[in-house]
Amino acid sequence: MTDSDASQAPDRASFVWDKQGDLMARCELSALYHGKRERFLGSMERTMQALTALAATSAFADIAGKPGSTIGKCLALIAAVSSILPLVFGFAERARAHGQLKANFQSILADMYGVGLELSEEQLSEFRSRVAKIEAGESSSLAALVIHCQNEIAVAREQPVFALSIWEKCFMHFYSFDAVAIYEREKAKLEKKNKSRVIEQNPSVSP
Repeated sequence: MTDSDASQAPDRASFVWDKQGDLMARCELSALYHGKRERFLGSMERTMQALTALAATSAFADIAGKPGSTIGKCLALIAAVSSILPLVFGFAERARAHGQLKANFQSILADMYGVGLELSEEQLSEFRSRVAKIEAGESSSLAALVIHCQNEIAVAREQPVFALSIWEKCFMHFYSFDAVAIYEREKAKLEKKNKSRVIEQNPSVSP
């Protein structure tokens, strides 16, 4: 090994270590994201099934007692709609798809931990290829839900979080909010907070 090779070895090792950390973080975040989507879509499927059964039973009992009643018709409509929604949106199929993606990312994480803390460049390339193939089959992600997952990981590691509004939390499974706008909003809040702290500590500093 030449002196040049020896000097470049630590740089390559540092590069591989950084990329390995980034890849593991991606897999951890993706597994958490798909796990939440799996549970949410699964709960939607079960809720629709329960609503269909309840509304259909109530509608039958009401119609049997009072044929043609308004309440019976409304309950029958609810049963019809709640039975159609799972077919239209494919809650069960999508839940299974997210469950498989979660399992794939968890498998890669397990394999990386199994190899050890320091991967070779060849091993890193192999794992990156596996991740890229899985990500190619992913649908577009929901930005607010991704940030919510990032926040959970950050809290566990005692790191700063990007707070979501109540609306973003309520609809993060239904609508993809603008991630850049959320980051910029929270960044502005943090800068304002830091500036206020500086002013409190140094009253001579102008706002």
